[in-house]
Order: sequence, then structure tokens, then C-alpha cells
Amino acid sequence: MDILQKEENVLIPLLGNHFRILVVNEFLEVQYSKDFHSEIDLPEIGFKLPGRTNSATAIREKRVVSDTLPKEVMGTEVRTIAVPFEDGSGAITIAFNAKEEHEVVYAVEQMLAATEEITASSQSIYEHAIEMRERFNEMSNQADNGVIISQQLQEIYQQVKSISEHLKLISLNALIEAAHADRHGYGFSVVAKEVRNLAEQAVEHMRRVKQISDIMSSHSSDMVQTLETLKEYVESQTCASKDISASIETVTENTKQLFEQASKLLRIDERNGNNINVFLI
Repeated sequence: MDILQKEENVLIPLLGNHFRILVVNEFLEVQYSKDFHSEIDLPEIGFKLPGRTNSATAIREKRVVSDTLPKEVMGTEVRTIAVPFEDGSGAITIAFNAKEEHEVVYAVEQMLAATEEITASSQSIYEHAIEMRERFNEMSNQADNGVIISQQLQEIYQQVKSISEHLKLISLNALIEAAHADRHGYGFSVVAKEVRNLAEQAVEHMRRVKQISDIMSSHSSDMVQTLETLKEYVESQTCASKDISASIETVTENTKQLFEQASKLLRIDERNGNNINVFLI
């Protein structure tokens, strides 16, 4: 019998290792029954099937018939497909344990949901990394402005210092001239001393401004360096998040394809039956 010779070469690669096959004649008598690790309880050789079975319908209507037997009937959910022989002399029925197929599809559904959730989280992390990088850029620009302001204060200090030194020199010359004028230059001497005091106070105040400016400049420089380091880190994290997001999208797409393939295990239709029929008959 050609079917028996071809079963392992055709059915196992096509259907896997967990199924059972029955061959019945036109009188619905079981001519052949073999289990391939399915543990499905089906009639043995010599048993006559009822007229309501898929095998009977396939022989009578000369078409492929597929159906799912509920758990209450077989003890476990079983999918069957009956393929009639072209000469009407019988049919071959293939039974699958659908429990494992459902478990596979469920597992893939869970994995798909998880990868989609991870993808959404990864995308959110990537967007936050982009936003953080922009904020660091703003802070870096502000720190640069602080350095510029400190430099400007340094320039102002040098200018005021130069003016103060000139005032001190002028007041010194005025005091010398007032001394030469004796008592007639007393009033001028008082003014010259006051100008000298103001110049010294201006120099002292600007020295304090310079100290503060130096501190600001140092802190701003440190801030700029720190922000540059953080900026590089954020940029590396942004690139890494983008790569992870792309990888997860690939995994998600592959999982979707796997889900589609797993779902096909539960959709044993007439086209699949005809494919089997081509090989077996």
C-alpha cells in the first residue's frame, strides 16, 4: 500500500511527530491505524466507523473534511482532517492533539505582547534621552555664557584698575603741588587725598569683584566640562537606546511572523488537505 510506504517520508515532515493516522475503506472499516506519539485514542484495525465521522463525509462527498473534536469527546481537544482517495475506495484520516498547538500559539501571543511592550518602553526611553540631550545642550550654552560674563568682568576690572592707578598718580602730583603752595594749597590737598582714597577703594572693590569673577569662571569651566561629559554619556545612551529599539522592533517582527506560523497550525483547511492528498494518492 503506497500510503504506508510514504507515511514517514511525507507525513512526518509535513505534520510533525505528534499525530495519528487511520485508513478506512469505502465501508468505513479501519484498515490501518498507527500512532506517532500523539496518545490519541482512535479505533483500531477492523473497527467500523459510524456514518457521521469525517471519514464517512469525505468518502461520501469526495472532498477534504476537517473538524475539531472537543475535549468532552476524546478526553483532549483533537483536530482531524479526512482526505478521500480519488477512486472512492476509502479515506485517510489524520488526527492532531490540538492542546500543544494552542499552548504554542498562546506562548507566542504572550511573547509578542511582551516584545511590543518592551518596544514601547524602549521608544519612550529613546525619546526621553533625546529630550535630556537637548536640556544638557541648553545648560551647556548657559555655562558657556557664564564663562563669557566672567571674562567680561575681568576686562572691566583691568579697565577700572588702570583708571584708579591714574587717579592715584594724579592725586599724588596734586599733593606735591599743594605742598609747594604751602597754606594756599591746603584745600586742594584735601581734595587730592579724597580722590586718592576713592581710587584705592575702587581698586579694592574691583579686586573683590575679580575674586568673585575668578570663582565664577572656575565653576563655569568645571560645569562646562561636567556637562560635556554628561552630554557624551547621554548621546551614547541615546545611540544605544536607538539600537536597542531597532533590535526589539526586529524581534517583534520576527515574533509576529512566528505567531502567524503558529496560528497556521490551528487552521488546517482544505488547501492543506489537498496538499496532503497530492502526496498520498
